Amino acid sequence: MKISKSGSRKSYVEFSAFGVYCNDFVDFLVSSPHQVFDITSSSDIYSIKTSPHNYAWIKRKAGEFGVRTKVIDRRGGYFVLRRYRKRIGLLFGMLAFLGIIVAMSNYIWDIEITGNSQIGNYRIMEQLNKSGIRTGIGINSFNANQVELELAISIPDLAWVSIERSGSRINVKISEQILDDEQPEISLKQPANVISTKSGILVRADVYRGDLLYEVGSGIRAGDVVVSGVIARGGTPENPETLQIPENTENLEPGVTYHYVHADATLIVETSEIVDFYQPFTVNHRIANGRSVNERSFIFLGRRIRGLSNDRNSSQINKNANHIDYFENITTPKFLGFPLPFRVLEQQYTFHERIEVTDSPTAARDNLLKQIELYEQNFILSGDMAEIVERQIEFFPDEEGVGALVRFVFRVNAASQREILV
Repeated sequence: MKISKSGSRKSYVEFSAFGVYCNDFVDFLVSSPHQVFDITSSSDIYSIKTSPHNYAWIKRKAGEFGVRTKVIDRRGGYFVLRRYRKRIGLLFGMLAFLGIIVAMSNYIWDIEITGNSQIGNYRIMEQLNKSGIRTGIGINSFNANQVELELAISIPDLAWVSIERSGSRINVKISEQILDDEQPEISLKQPANVISTKSGILVRADVYRGDLLYEVGSGIRAGDVVVSGVIARGGTPENPETLQIPENTENLEPGVTYHYVHADATLIVETSEIVDFYQPFTVNHRIANGRSVNERSFIFLGRRIRGLSNDRNSSQINKNANHIDYFENITTPKFLGFPLPFRVLEQQYTFHERIEVTDSPTAARDNLLKQIELYEQNFILSGDMAEIVERQIEFFPDEEGVGALVRFVFRVNAASQREILV
């Protein structure tokens, strides 16, 4: 037999009832206002479900009928909460933790900057702070388009900037401007000429594609097209002939066709450069005096909380002072792969002092030669396939120091591709 009666089944007690007057007891329960449901019987033993609050009353009534009851199962949130009734602190702690997680999701806790190589993160973060973007702000408290405009105006080296929010993280994606001496790479599908970036003598030309317009050993100027990506073909199909392209293409004979290619070549040009150097006898040297201050702080909700420091007066140090080298690093700690709601700021101050040193003529000359060597490494030998052929040095000492006029003769790959617009 199975009897069903409506009632709340979110939390319930399932019990068995048996005895001589068990049938009368079940009839009494069904007719009572107390909720019982899912009543089944097997071999004069009934299985009954009821709410946790009704079971105590049912057990008392069972004694009046001479019926015994036994709890079979307990289910529902009521018993889960009852299980932790003596650990109320743990329960409230769990609820508070969930509340904090929900509340924290409405704030920005991580800022990631990508795409920059020349512009430092510190410079970008400094401007973001001025525009109101920092950790701890509300996720809807800033205008991304307005901040993008302010960044582009304040940092001229930016070519493009995008600010996007993903949850509690802000992604700042930037693209830097190409410097004047940097040429963007031209697609192999785009026609191009090869020009010379140096004036001098063409001592070697390895042409991989295109027409060489100068003979090896001839003089060329910076900016000249040395290998052309525009090829003019004449003659007959059986005997094609490569024609020299005149400056005025209207003078080409009928039947001439153009072929545009992506010219490529190695152009070794021998060139010269004259540079003057000077080394005074008396110089000021800036050297570290041995004092260094390290400090670690925490940034929470946009506020800085000072932490450990090896100098109690570190808050009074001016990081922009000329005698101080300042370095900082900001990191976001993570726990189980998730960023924590604060950042760690590590700062280092290195103190310097200036001392005046007077060198002898021999020491000044040695320092002057070091200047010349440093110039060679940074400005001459930094070129592609560069080598110094000759170096002529003429010294000019005076009462205050030693000067030198240096003529460098060197060879370098001066090939540079320029796009042809067709």
